[in-house]
Amino acid sequence: MTKKFLIKILIISAAVLSAVFVVCNSSVSGKKSYAVTSVVSEKVAEITVGGFEEMPENARKREVKRIDAIVRGLAHAAEFAVFGFVLIFILRYVFGIKKRLCVFLIGVSLCAAFAVIDEVYQIYIPGRIFDLVDAAEDFLGAIAGCLFASVAIKIREIKKEKDKT
Repeated sequence: MTKKFLIKILIISAAVLSAVFVVCNSSVSGKKSYAVTSVVSEKVAEITVGGFEEMPENARKREVKRIDAIVRGLAHAAEFAVFGFVLIFILRYVFGIKKRLCVFLIGVSLCAAFAVIDEVYQIYIPGRIFDLVDAAEDFLGAIAGCLFASVAIKIREIKKEKDKT
């Protein structure tokens, strides 16, 4: 096996693992999902909100709920940023698409389609719904991941050109 072939296998494996991670998170019931993020959000509140421990219970719950929306949004974006990042490398190095704009647009489009499919899938999970806000957070994360990968590839190409001269 050549080094290029092994790299392609590694990139494809990373994409599959990323997609499986998204689907596994979407397969968790709404109650369990919110329980997990609530714990994380409470820890974030303890660290970032001054006087959190001294607040009345209802004020602490409000702060945790406010932070929970941010934590959940960042989690959605992060999942799809990783997926988008890996997908750009697949399009470029496995499928051999050379035009950067095409690679970026195809990558973002595939991520957007996956985000919508993921939200439709959640309709069938107890306590979960199709949420356009979640899909938008996924999409923004995908754009960030695709953009980051595109820039990384461009930097690599520039470095290769410099090394030739």
